[in-house]
Amino acid sequence: MKYNIIASADYHWGVMDADKQLSESQFILDYVQSNQIDLFVVCGDYFDHRLLMNSKSAINAIGFIDSLKKLSLSKESPFKIVMFDGTASHDFDQLETLRSFEDNNFKIFRKNTYNETLPGLKCLYCPDENIRTVDYINQYSENIFREDIDIMFFHGTFDVIMIDRTLTDDIPNVIFEYGFYNSISKLMVCGYWHNGDKYGNMYYTRSPYRWKYEEDLPKGIMHIIYDTDTKTYEIKYVENTSTDRYFTFYVDTSLYNQINDYSTLLGNIETKLNDGIEHIRVKITITDDKEINGSCIDTLINKYQGNKRIKIDVENKYVKKLKKKKSKELDEFKEKYNYIFDPAITLSQKYKKFIFDTKGVDVPEEEISIIIDEFKKSRERKM
Repeated sequence: MKYNIIASADYHWGVMDADKQLSESQFILDYVQSNQIDLFVVCGDYFDHRLLMNSKSAINAIGFIDSLKKLSLSKESPFKIVMFDGTASHDFDQLETLRSFEDNNFKIFRKNTYNETLPGLKCLYCPDENIRTVDYINQYSENIFREDIDIMFFHGTFDVIMIDRTLTDDIPNVIFEYGFYNSISKLMVCGYWHNGDKYGNMYYTRSPYRWKYEEDLPKGIMHIIYDTDTKTYEIKYVENTSTDRYFTFYVDTSLYNQINDYSTLLGNIETKLNDGIEHIRVKITITDDKEINGSCIDTLINKYQGNKRIKIDVENKYVKKLKKKKSKELDEFKEKYNYIFDPAITLSQKYKKFIFDTKGVDVPEEEISIIIDEFKKSRERKM
Protein backbone atom coordinates (compact mmCIF):
# COMPACT_ATOMS: atom_id res chain seq x y z
CA MET A 1 0.00 0.00 0.00
CA LYS A 2 1.04 3.58 -0.66
CA TYR A 3 -0.31 5.95 1.95
CA ASN A 4 -0.53 9.75 1.78
CA ILE A 5 0.23 11.24 5.18
CA ILE A 6 0.17 14.86 6.33
CA ALA A 7 2.46 15.62 9.27
CA SER A 8 2.26 18.94 11.07
CA ALA A 9 3.28 20.37 14.44
CA ASP A 10 3.79 23.50 16.53
CA TYR A 11 0.56 25.35 15.81
CA HIS A 12 0.92 27.18 19.15
CA TRP A 13 -2.62 28.50 19.28
CA GLY A 14 -2.56 31.60 21.46
CA VAL A 15 0.80 32.99 20.36
CA MET A 16 -0.56 35.13 17.51
CA ASP A 17 -3.80 36.87 16.60
CA ALA A 18 -6.47 34.16 16.62
CA ASP A 19 -8.37 35.29 13.53
CA LYS A 20 -5.16 35.77 11.55
CA GLN A 21 -4.02 32.29 12.56
CA LEU A 22 -7.34 30.77 11.54
CA SER A 23 -7.12 32.54 8.20
CA GLU A 24 -3.57 31.31 7.65
CA SER A 25 -4.68 27.78 8.55
CA GLN A 26 -6.99 27.65 5.57
CA PHE A 27 -4.14 26.50 3.30
CA ILE A 28 -4.04 23.24 5.28
CA LEU A 29 -7.73 22.55 4.77
CA ASP A 30 -7.49 23.52 1.10
CA TYR A 31 -4.58 21.15 0.53
CA VAL A 32 -6.30 18.27 2.30
CA GLN A 33 -9.48 18.97 0.35
CA SER A 34 -7.74 18.78 -3.02
CA ASN A 35 -5.47 15.80 -2.34
CA GLN A 36 -5.89 12.15 -1.44
CA ILE A 37 -5.04 11.89 2.25
CA ASP A 38 -5.03 8.75 4.39
CA LEU A 39 -3.64 10.07 7.68
CA PHE A 40 -3.24 13.51 9.29
CA VAL A 41 -0.88 13.77 12.29
CA VAL A 42 -0.37 16.70 14.67
CA CYS A 43 3.03 16.14 16.34
CA GLY A 44 2.61 18.22 19.48
CA ASP A 45 2.41 21.82 20.67
CA TYR A 46 -1.04 22.40 19.26
CA PHE A 47 -1.49 25.02 22.01
CA ASP A 48 1.06 27.64 23.09
CA HIS A 49 0.02 28.13 26.72
CA ARG A 50 -2.95 27.67 29.02
CA LEU A 51 -5.97 29.26 27.32
CA LEU A 52 -9.35 30.35 28.64
CA MET A 53 -12.02 28.24 27.02
CA ASN A 54 -13.95 31.32 25.89
CA SER A 55 -10.86 32.97 24.36
CA LYS A 56 -10.78 33.49 20.61
CA SER A 57 -7.64 31.35 20.33
CA ALA A 58 -9.27 28.40 22.12
CA ILE A 59 -12.46 28.74 20.07
CA ASN A 60 -10.53 28.87 16.78
CA ALA A 61 -8.22 26.02 17.80
CA ILE A 62 -11.22 23.79 18.47
CA GLY A 63 -12.94 25.10 15.34
CA PHE A 64 -9.99 24.14 13.15
CA ILE A 65 -10.09 20.55 14.42
CA ASP A 66 -13.83 20.52 13.88
CA SER A 67 -13.32 21.64 10.26
CA LEU A 68 -10.57 19.07 9.74
CA LYS A 69 -12.72 16.25 11.04
CA LYS A 70 -15.74 17.31 8.95
CA LEU A 71 -13.44 17.42 5.93
CA SER A 72 -12.25 13.91 6.73
CA LEU A 73 -15.79 12.60 6.90
CA SER A 74 -16.75 14.34 3.65
CA LYS A 75 -14.20 12.30 1.72
CA GLU A 76 -15.25 9.16 -0.12
CA SER A 77 -12.70 7.37 2.06
CA PRO A 78 -12.37 9.24 5.39
CA PHE A 79 -8.79 9.86 6.49
CA LYS A 80 -7.63 9.25 10.02
CA ILE A 81 -6.47 11.97 12.41
CA VAL A 82 -3.95 11.50 15.22
CA MET A 83 -2.81 14.10 17.76
CA PHE A 84 -0.42 13.82 20.68
CA ASP A 85 1.03 16.03 23.41
CA GLY A 86 3.93 18.38 22.88
CA THR A 87 5.86 20.25 25.56
CA ALA A 88 3.97 20.31 28.86
CA SER A 89 4.44 24.07 29.26
CA HIS A 90 2.70 24.60 25.91
CA ASP A 91 -0.06 22.02 25.56
CA PHE A 92 -0.86 22.05 29.31
CA ASP A 93 -3.08 18.94 29.09
CA GLN A 94 -5.44 20.93 26.86
CA LEU A 95 -5.78 18.20 24.23
CA GLU A 96 -8.41 16.90 26.63
CA THR A 97 -10.70 19.66 25.31
CA LEU A 98 -10.71 17.80 21.98
CA ARG A 99 -11.73 14.41 23.38
CA SER A 100 -15.29 14.87 22.15
CA PHE A 101 -13.99 14.48 18.59
CA GLU A 102 -12.52 11.05 19.28
CA ASP A 103 -13.84 8.01 17.46
CA ASN A 104 -12.33 5.19 15.41
CA ASN A 105 -10.84 7.69 12.95
CA PHE A 106 -9.70 10.36 15.43
CA LYS A 107 -7.25 9.52 18.22
CA ILE A 108 -5.45 11.56 20.87
CA PHE A 109 -2.38 9.96 22.45
CA ARG A 110 -0.87 11.36 25.64
CA LYS A 111 1.54 8.49 26.26
CA ASN A 112 3.96 6.55 24.08
CA THR A 113 1.68 4.45 21.85
CA TYR A 114 2.38 1.74 19.28
CA ASN A 115 -0.42 1.48 16.76
CA GLU A 116 -1.15 -0.08 13.38
CA THR A 117 -2.85 3.10 12.27
CA LEU A 118 -3.63 1.91 8.74
CA PRO A 119 -3.49 -1.65 7.35
CA GLY A 120 0.20 -2.52 7.10
CA LEU A 121 1.33 0.89 8.48
CA LYS A 122 2.76 0.49 11.97
CA CYS A 123 3.47 3.72 13.82
CA LEU A 124 4.98 4.73 17.13
CA TYR A 125 3.64 7.99 18.59
CA CYS A 126 5.89 9.63 21.18
CA PRO A 127 4.62 12.68 23.07
CA ASP A 128 7.13 14.94 24.85
CA GLU A 129 6.82 13.32 28.27
CA ASN A 130 8.40 14.61 31.49
CA ILE A 131 10.46 11.58 32.37
CA ARG A 132 14.16 10.74 32.30
CA THR A 133 15.43 8.94 29.22
CA VAL A 134 16.45 5.73 30.96
CA ASP A 135 13.09 5.49 32.78
CA TYR A 136 11.29 6.24 29.53
CA ILE A 137 12.97 3.34 27.72
CA ASN A 138 12.26 0.98 30.62
CA GLN A 139 8.63 2.03 30.85
CA TYR A 140 7.95 1.72 27.14
CA SER A 141 10.33 -1.10 26.24
CA GLU A 142 7.42 -3.19 24.94
CA ASN A 143 6.63 -0.47 22.39
CA ILE A 144 10.07 0.60 21.26
CA PHE A 145 12.04 -2.65 21.15
CA ARG A 146 10.48 -3.66 17.85
CA GLU A 147 11.68 -4.23 14.34
CA ASP A 148 8.42 -3.53 12.55
CA ILE A 149 7.99 0.23 13.02
CA ASP A 150 7.39 2.09 9.78
CA ILE A 151 7.12 5.68 11.04
CA MET A 152 7.88 7.18 14.44
CA PHE A 153 6.09 10.46 15.16
CA PHE A 154 7.74 12.48 17.94
CA HIS A 155 7.70 15.78 19.72
CA GLY A 156 10.96 16.56 21.47
CA THR A 157 14.70 16.88 21.39
CA PHE A 158 17.19 14.44 19.90
CA ASP A 159 20.77 14.07 21.07
CA VAL A 160 22.07 14.98 17.61
CA ILE A 161 20.26 18.31 17.79
CA MET A 162 21.04 19.31 21.40
CA ILE A 163 23.87 16.96 22.23
CA ASP A 164 25.18 19.00 25.19
CA ARG A 165 21.86 19.33 26.98
CA THR A 166 22.00 17.96 30.53
CA LEU A 167 19.20 16.59 32.66
CA THR A 168 19.37 19.18 35.41
CA ASP A 169 15.70 20.18 35.38
CA ASP A 170 13.50 19.21 38.30
CA ILE A 171 11.14 17.62 35.78
CA PRO A 172 13.31 16.59 32.82
CA ASN A 173 12.07 15.82 29.34
CA VAL A 174 13.15 12.77 27.38
CA ILE A 175 16.14 13.28 25.11
CA PHE A 176 15.59 10.89 22.25
CA GLU A 177 18.70 9.09 21.02
CA TYR A 178 18.89 9.25 17.26
CA GLY A 179 21.22 6.26 16.87
CA PHE A 180 18.82 4.04 18.80
CA TYR A 181 15.51 5.10 17.27
CA ASN A 182 16.98 5.35 13.79
CA SER A 183 17.82 1.64 13.95
CA ILE A 184 14.25 0.56 14.72
CA SER A 185 12.25 2.79 12.36
CA LYS A 186 12.28 3.54 8.67
CA LEU A 187 11.21 7.16 9.05
CA MET A 188 11.19 9.63 11.96
CA VAL A 189 8.93 12.69 11.86
CA CYS A 190 9.18 15.30 14.60
CA GLY A 191 7.75 18.47 16.01
CA TYR A 192 9.58 20.86 18.36
CA TRP A 193 12.08 22.82 16.26
CA HIS A 194 10.09 25.42 14.31
CA ASN A 195 12.87 26.08 11.83
CA GLY A 196 14.21 22.53 11.76
CA ASP A 197 15.10 20.63 8.65
CA LYS A 198 16.35 17.02 8.58
CA TYR A 199 19.02 14.71 9.88
CA GLY A 200 19.36 11.37 8.12
CA ASN A 201 15.89 9.86 8.13
CA MET A 202 14.64 12.28 10.81
CA TYR A 203 12.53 15.19 9.56
CA TYR A 204 11.19 18.16 11.50
CA THR A 205 7.84 19.34 10.21
CA ARG A 206 8.50 23.02 11.08
CA SER A 207 5.49 25.09 12.12
CA PRO A 208 2.64 26.12 9.81
CA TYR A 209 3.05 29.82 10.60
CA ARG A 210 5.71 32.44 11.19
CA TRP A 211 5.24 34.88 14.07
CA LYS A 212 8.77 35.96 15.02
CA TYR A 213 12.20 36.84 13.69
CA GLU A 214 15.03 34.36 13.02
CA GLU A 215 12.69 31.85 11.37
CA ASP A 216 13.45 32.37 7.72
CA LEU A 217 12.83 28.93 6.24
CA PRO A 218 9.48 28.15 4.58
CA LYS A 219 6.61 27.34 6.94
CA GLY A 220 3.95 24.77 6.31
CA ILE A 221 3.17 21.07 6.58
CA MET A 222 4.82 17.88 5.39
CA HIS A 223 3.33 15.50 2.83
CA ILE A 224 4.66 11.96 3.12
CA ILE A 225 4.00 9.19 0.64
CA TYR A 226 4.90 5.92 2.37
CA ASP A 227 5.07 2.55 0.63
CA THR A 228 4.47 -0.27 3.14
CA ASP A 229 5.66 -2.94 0.69
CA THR A 230 9.06 -1.47 -0.14
CA LYS A 231 9.42 0.51 3.13
CA THR A 232 10.37 3.58 1.12
CA TYR A 233 9.01 7.11 1.24
CA GLU A 234 8.83 10.44 -0.54
CA ILE A 235 8.59 13.75 1.29
CA LYS A 236 7.64 17.21 0.16
CA TYR A 237 6.97 20.39 2.13
CA VAL A 238 3.73 22.21 1.47
CA GLU A 239 4.52 25.86 2.06
CA ASN A 240 2.17 28.33 3.72
CA THR A 241 2.62 31.29 1.38
CA SER A 242 0.17 33.47 3.31
CA THR A 243 2.10 33.59 6.58
CA ASP A 244 3.96 36.77 7.52
CA ARG A 245 7.59 37.26 6.59
CA TYR A 246 10.22 38.67 8.93
CA PHE A 247 13.52 40.25 7.95
CA THR A 248 16.37 41.64 10.06
CA PHE A 249 19.03 44.19 9.08
CA TYR A 250 22.13 43.94 11.27
CA VAL A 251 24.05 47.19 11.70
CA ASP A 252 27.51 47.39 13.32
CA THR A 253 28.40 51.09 13.54
CA SER A 254 32.09 50.33 13.13
CA LEU A 255 31.28 49.37 9.52
CA TYR A 256 29.13 52.46 8.87
CA ASN A 257 31.70 55.21 8.41
CA GLN A 258 29.85 57.67 6.16
CA ILE A 259 26.37 59.11 5.84
CA ASN A 260 26.13 57.30 2.50
CA ASP A 261 26.34 53.98 4.37
CA TYR A 262 23.18 54.88 6.29
CA SER A 263 21.55 56.19 3.09
CA THR A 264 22.16 52.78 1.51
CA LEU A 265 20.57 51.14 4.56
CA LEU A 266 17.50 53.37 4.22
CA GLY A 267 17.23 52.39 0.56
CA ASN A 268 17.42 48.70 1.42
CA ILE A 269 14.72 49.09 4.08
CA GLU A 270 12.43 50.82 1.58
CA THR A 271 13.03 48.00 -0.91
CA LYS A 272 11.93 45.41 1.66
CA LEU A 273 8.85 47.49 2.50
CA ASN A 274 7.96 47.74 -1.19
CA ASP A 275 8.46 43.99 -1.55
CA GLY A 276 5.71 43.53 1.04
CA ILE A 277 7.83 42.17 3.92
CA GLU A 278 5.42 42.44 6.84
CA HIS A 279 7.92 42.77 9.69
CA ILE A 280 11.33 44.45 9.42
CA ARG A 281 13.75 44.76 12.30
CA VAL A 282 16.84 46.97 12.26
CA LYS A 283 19.21 45.70 14.92
CA ILE A 284 21.83 48.38 15.56
CA THR A 285 24.92 47.68 17.64
CA ILE A 286 26.93 50.77 18.58
CA THR A 287 30.54 49.68 18.86
CA ASP A 288 32.40 52.99 18.53
CA ASP A 289 31.97 56.72 19.27
CA LYS A 290 31.87 58.25 15.77
CA GLU A 291 29.96 61.56 15.61
CA ILE A 292 27.64 60.35 12.85
CA ASN A 293 26.33 57.48 14.96
CA GLY A 294 23.89 59.53 17.01
CA SER A 295 22.56 61.75 14.22
CA CYS A 296 22.11 58.96 11.69
CA ILE A 297 20.48 56.59 14.17
CA ASP A 298 18.14 59.39 15.36
CA THR A 299 17.20 60.10 11.73
CA LEU A 300 16.42 56.43 11.20
CA ILE A 301 14.28 56.23 14.36
CA ASN A 302 12.38 59.45 13.54
CA LYS A 303 11.71 58.36 9.95
CA TYR A 304 9.98 55.13 10.96
CA GLN A 305 8.40 56.30 14.18
CA GLY A 306 4.82 55.03 14.20
CA ASN A 307 5.41 52.50 11.40
CA LYS A 308 4.21 49.22 12.90
CA ARG A 309 6.07 47.21 10.28
CA ILE A 310 9.45 48.55 11.40
CA LYS A 311 11.14 47.69 14.69
CA ILE A 312 14.42 49.39 15.56
CA ASP A 313 16.55 47.91 18.35
CA VAL A 314 19.63 49.79 19.53
CA GLU A 315 22.28 48.28 21.77
CA ASN A 316 25.14 50.55 22.82
CA LYS A 317 27.99 48.12 23.38
CA TYR A 318 30.49 50.99 23.34
CA VAL A 319 28.96 52.60 26.44
CA LYS A 320 28.63 49.20 28.07
CA LYS A 321 32.31 48.59 27.37
CA LEU A 322 33.25 51.94 28.93
CA LYS A 323 31.09 51.25 31.97
CA LYS A 324 32.61 47.83 32.34
CA LYS A 325 36.09 49.34 32.10
CA LYS A 326 35.30 51.99 34.72
CA SER A 327 33.70 49.41 36.97
CA LYS A 328 36.81 47.26 36.67
CA GLU A 329 39.04 50.25 37.46
CA LEU A 330 36.88 51.08 40.49
CA ASP A 331 37.07 47.49 41.71
CA GLU A 332 40.83 47.54 41.29
CA PHE A 333 41.02 50.88 43.14
CA LYS A 334 38.93 49.51 46.02
CA GLU A 335 41.05 46.39 46.18
CA LYS A 336 44.30 48.37 46.12
CA TYR A 337 43.17 50.93 48.73
CA ASN A 338 40.89 48.72 50.79
CA TYR A 339 42.87 49.70 53.92
CA ILE A 340 41.14 53.10 53.80
CA PHE A 341 37.97 51.39 55.02
CA ASP A 342 39.72 49.26 57.66
CA PRO A 343 38.63 50.48 61.15
CA ALA A 344 41.64 48.78 62.75
CA ILE A 345 44.05 51.20 61.03
CA THR A 346 44.44 54.75 62.44
CA LEU A 347 43.77 57.80 60.29
CA SER A 348 47.41 58.84 60.32
CA GLN A 349 48.47 55.36 59.22
CA LYS A 350 45.95 55.49 56.35
CA TYR A 351 47.29 58.87 55.17
CA LYS A 352 50.88 57.66 55.44
CA LYS A 353 50.19 54.57 53.33
CA PHE A 354 48.02 56.45 50.80
CA ILE A 355 50.68 59.15 50.25
CA PHE A 356 53.32 56.51 49.74
CA ASP A 357 51.13 54.49 47.32
CA THR A 358 50.14 57.51 45.20
CA LYS A 359 53.22 59.77 45.45
CA GLY A 360 55.98 57.43 46.47
CA VAL A 361 56.89 59.67 49.42
CA ASP A 362 57.42 58.18 52.88
CA VAL A 363 56.12 60.81 55.36
CA PRO A 364 56.69 60.07 59.04
CA GLU A 365 53.50 59.22 60.84
CA GLU A 366 54.25 61.79 63.57
CA GLU A 367 54.19 64.65 61.03
CA ILE A 368 50.90 63.44 59.64
CA SER A 369 49.41 63.24 63.15
CA ILE A 370 50.46 66.86 63.85
CA ILE A 371 48.83 68.07 60.61
CA ILE A 372 45.61 66.18 61.42
CA ASP A 373 45.48 67.63 64.94
CA GLU A 374 46.04 71.18 63.65
CA PHE A 375 43.25 70.72 61.09
CA LYS A 376 40.84 69.53 63.78
CA LYS A 377 41.67 72.50 66.02
CA SER A 378 41.20 74.91 63.11
CA ARG A 379 37.73 73.51 62.43
CA GLU A 380 36.77 73.75 66.09
CA ARG A 381 37.77 77.44 66.22
CA LYS A 382 35.65 78.19 63.13
CA MET A 383 32.65 76.47 64.66
